[in-house]
Amino acid sequence: MSRTRNRRLTGLLSTLAVLCVGTTVPDVAGAQQTTSSVPVGCEIQTRADAENGTGQRVVQALSCNVAPDIAACLRGKSVTQIVAAVPGKFSVLTRVYGPNMDGHVFPDQPIKLIAAGRYPSMPVIIGNTAGETLEWADSAGPITDEASYAGALDKLFGAEARERIVTLYPANAFPSPLNAFAQVTTDAQFTCESRRVASILSRVQKAPVYRYLFTHTLENDPEQKARGAIHTIEHPFLFAWEGSYRPTETDLAIQRSMVDYWSRMAKAGDPNGAGDPAWPVASQGDIYLEIGATVEARTGPASAHCEFWDQVPMLWPHL
Repeated sequence: MSRTRNRRLTGLLSTLAVLCVGTTVPDVAGAQQTTSSVPVGCEIQTRADAENGTGQRVVQALSCNVAPDIAACLRGKSVTQIVAAVPGKFSVLTRVYGPNMDGHVFPDQPIKLIAAGRYPSMPVIIGNTAGETLEWADSAGPITDEASYAGALDKLFGAEARERIVTLYPANAFPSPLNAFAQVTTDAQFTCESRRVASILSRVQKAPVYRYLFTHTLENDPEQKARGAIHTIEHPFLFAWEGSYRPTETDLAIQRSMVDYWSRMAKAGDPNGAGDPAWPVASQGDIYLEIGATVEARTGPASAHCEFWDQVPMLWPHL
């Protein structure tokens, strides 16, 4: 296999952090990228954020803050002790662990480097599912009524933005206040950030950028269906099915389309071909490929209110 082909294949299941690494870190720049489940776009905590945040929490949890040599104290702990000190978990709040802008591996904010064209351009697929955060939306605290919904919004976006958000996402328009909050955070942290990063990449580079939104649910299991189009639900559609779920004919048809799109992307840098619905490049307005029971190119989605979210400051640090 040629080096170029190998580079294309290495990026096919990366997260946004890997896309940012692949585009802006000198040692690994140039690998063709496909990213899914995009959290707040290509902006990472600084080294000081990491040291003063999770770093200090780990030091104190292990009682190394009272040791004469903090580094030696930490080195004397086992991996199990370090990991247990401050467990990492998915959250709509600031991530406990993640990459940081250290001045070496990440010389600057990846999104700044991308916007300045300081990376080798490459074909990109970027996207997410329609219900990314539902399984950890309550990480901002229990959301059981309109008051707790408002409190969670305040935590993430501040009281000033709350009323505008509630106007766009009234709790009574969703099955529950928790579902409303999950849609808010999915749109703000994933769908609209995917759109934003795709837009910046499209402006800066000549290589094509393709965006998708995965909306399909697992219909052949009531429990799975109720979970919706959650984080990473699209991944099994690119591989062999595992576990007890039995895919429907619709599932298998979507799987065939996805495998074909992603395989053509790996081979040629363009997912289109073989009679599948056309997947226009993201530079053509707000176009994305919706992957659901019907696979088709669409514009938007308007329901994500991305122009609004482009103006709302996110919780810092993002990752």
